[in-house]
Amino acid sequence: MLDYHIHLFSHDDMAFDDQVTLSGVAQLCSVAKKRNLTEIAVTEHLFRFKEAKHFFLRAAEEAGDREAADFMHDYYNFHATLTLEHYVRILTEAKRRGLPVVLGLEMDCLPGQMDQVNSFLSTFPFDVVLGSVHFIKGHMFDVLDSYLQVSRWNTRGAEKVFSDYLVNLEELILSGTSDVLAHIDLVKITGRKPSDAAFNDFESELVNFVAKSIEKTVTEDGTGESSAGPLQVVELSSAGWRKPVGEPYPSHFVLEKLFDAGVGITFASDAHEPMGIGYRFTDLRRLADRVGYKNVSRFSGRNSFSFEIDKGQT
Repeated sequence: MLDYHIHLFSHDDMAFDDQVTLSGVAQLCSVAKKRNLTEIAVTEHLFRFKEAKHFFLRAAEEAGDREAADFMHDYYNFHATLTLEHYVRILTEAKRRGLPVVLGLEMDCLPGQMDQVNSFLSTFPFDVVLGSVHFIKGHMFDVLDSYLQVSRWNTRGAEKVFSDYLVNLEELILSGTSDVLAHIDLVKITGRKPSDAAFNDFESELVNFVAKSIEKTVTEDGTGESSAGPLQVVELSSAGWRKPVGEPYPSHFVLEKLFDAGVGITFASDAHEPMGIGYRFTDLRRLADRVGYKNVSRFSGRNSFSFEIDKGQT
């Protein structure tokens, strides 16, 4: 089995280069091995790196109001403390030494900047890039320990939050910048949802956006076939079981529709500490099996390859 969404630091930690070490990566791999995982992807957040801070500060300035802009400015200044070149060097050396790890990154949708982000990321030898939506203008909807951010759920309303999320998700998908769509319905994190009809429409649109991206790729390459793996990949993540929503990303309904559309999956814990690696993967495997998935996707050099789901225990 694979865990393709692992972080080196907790959400609240300020991180420094001297904490990104071969021994630290080896510790993650050791935990993974004990849980019968054969490969992991270290996918630190792009906003943690000094070289990318300007993208996020620009997003802060476009937040829509000063209070939200100041919050985002402070958040990204606090977190942008790592050097991307050091991170890449350590993970590349870990791979060279035979550790079962791939070099990954989790990238936010940065509206209006995705072409520049894509050019920036192309200069580094990543194996896999996860694409995520974590904010909508100044609303960092998954920051649950901030009164400012939580209160915006009330002022904007769930229906508006969900519909705006889809706008950003569509831009992320159409940019072609990511290899895997991470926690694709993350916006449900708090458990708040719009009306049943609006939520059903949301889930249907979610699937449509991904399916359209496959159709676009088929049209552009003229074959409809991938040389190694699926044309689009979405992670099946256990992280939602640790959040107020209390269910995986994506929902069972969305996962079934993605399977029908030929969308591949990876497995993801979104672990921010070693003991979270492989969290509830037995449950993820059962869910994937009920839907019909027999393979997951692994990556090397931004190319995907099918990998049979291991029936072992974690």
